[in-house]
Amino acid sequence: MEESIRRRSVRLEDIAQQVGVSRSEVSRVLNGRQRAGRAVGQAKQLHIQQVARELGYQPNKAAQNLARGRTDLVGLVLQPLGDQALSPHYHEIIGGLMGALAQQGLHLLLHQCPYETADSLMSLARAHTCDVLILTDIRKNDPRPALLHELGQPFVIRGSAPEPEQLAIGMDNQAVGRLAIETLAGYGHRKILSCK
Repeated sequence: MEESIRRRSVRLEDIAQQVGVSRSEVSRVLNGRQRAGRAVGQAKQLHIQQVARELGYQPNKAAQNLARGRTDLVGLVLQPLGDQALSPHYHEIIGGLMGALAQQGLHLLLHQCPYETADSLMSLARAHTCDVLILTDIRKNDPRPALLHELGQPFVIRGSAPEPEQLAIGMDNQAVGRLAIETLAGYGHRKILSCK
């Protein structure tokens, strides 16, 4: 039996069968959700954990997320230029987001959505593919925030929000400029030209 198990992903049922308890009991032990006064004994708990290790059990992240009603995905909605190329500033945004999200155990999904069409954005929101979307390159009268709000899709805007109640995260350009000048001055530069 163990050989056939090793050819596929190990399931909770496999552990339960070897230990002689129910699948739900294995789930409770491995997820640390013991029922007060009704849990299996300490020896049985250790046996379940040992069998799980021996069989190489890995939790099914998709199933766990489904049960919790979340995906652990954050979607970055990209706006291509006219020739379908992406603006160079996206490289820094993507790199920064990937690093920050990875520290939280989250993943980044890139979604390219032409500004003129809302169909792909609607499909993404209705499929509940991501827990939250990040909108970039907001323009005057941009229809995307209102559309996502109507669909009940959580989102955040990178940059300035067109409406006061919309959550937006921007960069403090003055602080960045000050840091750049301080850094250059630290290297001994004394003639620094600021262009607006």
